[in-house]
Amino acid sequence: MLERITQQVGSHLGQALAATEDPLRRGAIALQYARALTFLDRFEEAVNILNKAIQAVDGTRTELLDQLEARSFTLSLARPELHRPAADRIASVPEGSLGGGLGAAVMRAVLAYHQASRGASRSRCVALARRALQDGWLLRRSTDPEWILLAALALMSAGEYDEAARVLEEALTEARRRGDPLNVVLILRARGVLSLHRGDLLAAEEDLRSSEIGPDLAAVSNPLPYAGYLGSVLVDRGEVQAARQLLDAVPDGEQAHAAARLFLTYARGRVQLEAGAPEAALEEFRALGAAMDAFGIRNLGSLPWRSQAALALRRLGRREEATELAREELKLARQWGAPRPIGIALRALGLVQGGRRGEAQLRHAITVLEPSGAQLEHARALIDLGGVLRRANRRADAREPLRRGLELAYRAGAAGLVKHAQDELAATGARPRKLMLTGAEALTPSERRVARMAADGMANKQIAQALFVTVKAVEVHLSSAYRKLQIKSRTQLADVISGLR
Repeated sequence: MLERITQQVGSHLGQALAATEDPLRRGAIALQYARALTFLDRFEEAVNILNKAIQAVDGTRTELLDQLEARSFTLSLARPELHRPAADRIASVPEGSLGGGLGAAVMRAVLAYHQASRGASRSRCVALARRALQDGWLLRRSTDPEWILLAALALMSAGEYDEAARVLEEALTEARRRGDPLNVVLILRARGVLSLHRGDLLAAEEDLRSSEIGPDLAAVSNPLPYAGYLGSVLVDRGEVQAARQLLDAVPDGEQAHAAARLFLTYARGRVQLEAGAPEAALEEFRALGAAMDAFGIRNLGSLPWRSQAALALRRLGRREEATELAREELKLARQWGAPRPIGIALRALGLVQGGRRGEAQLRHAITVLEPSGAQLEHARALIDLGGVLRRANRRADAREPLRRGLELAYRAGAAGLVKHAQDELAATGARPRKLMLTGAEALTPSERRVARMAADGMANKQIAQALFVTVKAVEVHLSSAYRKLQIKSRTQLADVISGLR
């Protein structure tokens, strides 16, 4: 039904565009028409319409021109051949020419995202994102969440996790206030990715599963990023088979949005690597690298394919190639300067090199990651260091990083990594510790999701409607949450759940 309505709206906008010769009016209509066309997977047509409108109003920077160019940039991510000219045009926009309205805020968000994707200037990226958000244009005066999401993703890529979290919380509150389910879905996905970066896998899974679309939104919401993000979460949770099933369910012939497919390819590579198929994993990661090159994406914060390919090559005994890739990624990560990708690259290089040099790289990775807020990557580096020390017969030295890594991995909900750390500790002769989560950490993703919504003041019926479940299911989840949290009322729930935000 929603698809049919979108087609009708697009048809009317197309007629309106053809009926006017005024460049400004054509530009305003083109913005709406292009957006409608994207819901129908007609990206090339949408970008062509926007480019014609840009040519018609080109000249002095205006709010309309800013919005046309910004929209052309984001829609061009559907195809590399569309993206290159749009990215070149965005890169040439002089920041000093931007004013203070909605168009300028939108353009600054796009420029911040462009800086992040190119791995250009981290400080400039952060400054642009903050300026885009400064006057509230994107949050309260735009009905399109895309722009605020670009600013939040730019901050996330720069390692400004707390700031990105605040932006997404405000955007989510506003979307819910407006009663906009599609915007809620998109913001929840972004928040899930942020939790994945931070290494809070329970929160990531909670948000991503909450963003799973029903049939009413299927026609206007791309499933590829959802599947790719959740696939990576499931791999980190130790549920490799579930991740494979999720990713295999996505049609290979899906052509809706090439940039969105990048996350799917990355997750598939990780599944192959964890399943013990390094050749297949290497193929996926190299395909990902070629696709990212086609888009001009050089920042590897979300998709560190070189380090993953290096780990696959290590398993294949091709250490020279692995070292070259890991060093290349480390160089790119240092150029950008965010701690998480630097730590990821250092860890890969340490594992590939091995010996004393590898130990030094792993120790460096731990130093970089400890204050970064990326607890899962920190846990991996600690556990890998412990493994290196244990294999060097330095068992006493290995126990401390293994225990620290085990605790972080357990908090993150990374079951596979927890087992690996426990096995390493047992190999050092240490007595196994019984791990038990209590309080809020004991909640399942579904229980956390329902508990959060109840703590926000939503009634059981409202929660059931928002999650597309029965009221009885909500009651069961709340009852279980109360028992684990050792509380008896919603008032107490609000106090406990505040620690999960």
